Amino acid sequence: MKPATFDYARASNLSDAAEFLGDDTKFNRVLAGGQSLGPMLNLRLLQPDRLLDVTRIPEMKTIERDGDAVLIGACVTHAAIEDGGIPDTTNGMVDTV
Repeated sequence: MKPATFDYARASNLSDAAEFLGDDTKFNRVLAGGQSLGPMLNLRLLQPDRLLDVTRIPEMKTIERDGDAVLIGACVTHAAIEDGGIPDTTNGMVDTV
């Protein structure tokens, strides 16, 4: 099955994304990686009016440690995490898994 029609927009910074998402007259969804969104669109389980692509926003690709928490941006790839891009909060236990 193919997705229903929708508008597409690409934000290049956080303020553009916030402005787009602040428009509550439309059913908006964010596209970062698409691992779960793509199949939902194809099966028409989700039929947004508009998709916002945030993959070009630099702040969405960051990984930061904040005390006991690790903040992972929406556009960080699994490969970046596997390659050690994320701080090890397990004291080396992840390497044994």
